[in-house]
Amino acid sequence: MEPRVYTLITGASSGIGKSIALILSQNRHLVLHGRDLNRLNETRNLCANHGRHLLWSVDLAEPGQIQPALSELLLKQQAAIDCFVHCAGVLKTLPMRQMELTLAREIMNVNFHSAAEIIRLLLKKTVNHHQLRNIDRKSTRLNSSHANISYA
Repeated sequence: MEPRVYTLITGASSGIGKSIALILSQNRHLVLHGRDLNRLNETRNLCANHGRHLLWSVDLAEPGQIQPALSELLLKQQAAIDCFVHCAGVLKTLPMRQMELTLAREIMNVNFHSAAEIIRLLLKKTVNHHQLRNIDRKSTRLNSSHANISYA
């Protein structure tokens, strides 16, 4: 049996991720990602064809959780991801001398490492059946670090 093909949208519970989900829900099956399951359910209920969309709640600040959670979701739902839209992000603007290492790691994990890990998994035949065709990174603000760390 061929897997059902979905678009994965991280950060779908608010902002630009939610807006993209509402638009794409009209003609795509979606995997909606966010940390807050209640807000994800609200987004899914606002989507067209809300019964065909899956929810995936994992904290992207902990990249070690991504592989087992995403692999399990795809296997259980007999799903594959052909498009990945990364809208999840952490934005903290403060002088570098005030930036603690734990905060810098959180920013990098959510904004970059999580996306890299998701892409790595989606490129595996055993996880995603060679379905990934399109990757997009959406943000209201990008800078040269691609991690939204502002230097003062």
